[in-house]
Amino acid sequence: MSALPGTTGRRRIYLMRHGFVDYTSEAVRMARDPSVATLTPAGEQEALAAGVALSDVHFDLAICTGLIRTRQTAEIVLAQHPNAPVLEEEPRFGELRSGQYIDFKSAEHLAATMTFLFEQAGEPDACFLPGGEKFADALDRILEGLSDLLTRPDWASALVVAHEVVNRMVLASVVGAPLGASAGSNRIQAA
Repeated sequence: MSALPGTTGRRRIYLMRHGFVDYTSEAVRMARDPSVATLTPAGEQEALAAGVALSDVHFDLAICTGLIRTRQTAEIVLAQHPNAPVLEEEPRFGELRSGQYIDFKSAEHLAATMTFLFEQAGEPDACFLPGGEKFADALDRILEGLSDLLTRPDWASALVVAHEVVNRMVLASVVGAPLGASAGSNRIQAA
């Protein structure tokens, strides 16, 4: 394959999810807003481990979504890289807008709700939580951001720190799986 314009060869995108956060934490519940979630100590350790694992990779470009948890993760990863690029924000890779706040009582309650929502993602007008963004609209937004990234010159290796459902949707799309395949790896493999 010939080199892409502005590069010396094949491009690689290192697509990461932010480190662990607690969406049932007191701070999130008091604010009634999951966007305030920050990395837990375990999430910081996950980000550090990722940074160490990727320490031999040269990143020409580093992107987070702008939410605190993706910025924290990216900063921890990039701290393991001498001459790391300036961290940029790309809100099109942002978490799906959730609409109505749900006060999840436990991680299990949250996981069960998310599993159900992801399984419905391929249905017409399916939304991310009541009153939230439509999965199809989110996919359009995310793929527009990905397209713009791919047409951008002068990079060969990019770090993109985003969110689980965003990453699932990107991966399902690039393998040609339907939107509902973002529910999990078993459905992606079956598609």
